[in-house]
Amino acid sequence: MRAIVVRQHGRPEVLQIAEMPDPRPGPGQLLVDVAAAGVNFMDIYQRQGNPPYASDLPYVPGAEGAGTIAGVGPDVQGFADGDRVAWTGVPGSYAERVVLPAGSAVPVPDGIDLQLAAAVMLQGLTAHYLSNSTYPVAGGDHVVVHAAARSRHATTVGNARFGLMPQSYPFGWGRASRWFGCPAGSR
Repeated sequence: MRAIVVRQHGRPEVLQIAEMPDPRPGPGQLLVDVAAAGVNFMDIYQRQGNPPYASDLPYVPGAEGAGTIAGVGPDVQGFADGDRVAWTGVPGSYAERVVLPAGSAVPVPDGIDLQLAAAVMLQGLTAHYLSNSTYPVAGGDHVVVHAAARSRHATTVGNARFGLMPQSYPFGWGRASRWFGCPAGSR
């Protein structure tokens, strides 16, 4: 199996492709063929060695992704080979295969692109947290979202507009306000 490995902190040039042993799922775990890995600022900070994100070297970066289950460990229920899942908070996601706790897997419905599913996990959770836990947005509230071109901001627009738990919205970056039916700057 191939994976991206970081052996020294630094610029993008420190990302190297390496052959790794095939992982195997243990109890309560899933083996997933990775279709797409999410790329976040945290990954950059980790690669650069910036505290508190720096990792012991060497390591396989990435903490979120989406793919198809290729193996189910003992004591796992509710998942089967061939199911499509996404995850966040699972180290080592810049690889062809990753083992993750079954409790970290989120089913991806048919018709949702796995690349979109991988990209929306952390940003969607952040948007939900900000618009529900940090401040529960309610009818009549005004929400200001600066630069809704990034996935987190665009998901926040949808959250504020409809009061939704963000899942996967089929928009292109920069078109979120039109998708959710509000002219740019109106909400």
